[in-house]
Amino acid sequence: MSRLSIIAINIYQKYVSPHKGYRCAHHVLHDGGTCSQWMKSSIYEHGLMASVIPFRNRLHECRMASIKLNNEDSNNQDDSSQSKLDKEDAKDTAGCCLAIFPW
Repeated sequence: MSRLSIIAINIYQKYVSPHKGYRCAHHVLHDGGTCSQWMKSSIYEHGLMASVIPFRNRLHECRMASIKLNNEDSNNQDDSSQSKLDKEDAKDTAGCCLAIFPW
């Protein structure tokens, strides 16, 4: 089961992540590894079952990082001077899999 999870993460990293812009808010804010890389490492170290709850917590932290980054971006730039492209770019720092795991 752990092996299948690693394969699924590799597929996500190769095919899904590039389409969402390789953005992990936790990685951007805390300058560490991405959430998918963190999960792979955790599975290698502790196994799949022991990694599920910590990974859920990590995704929650990523969501909070995304909110913080978006709020900082909103506070630092005046709407009148911010281009439409910049606004869309700020929203793209959506964190890890928020559409799939909205906790």
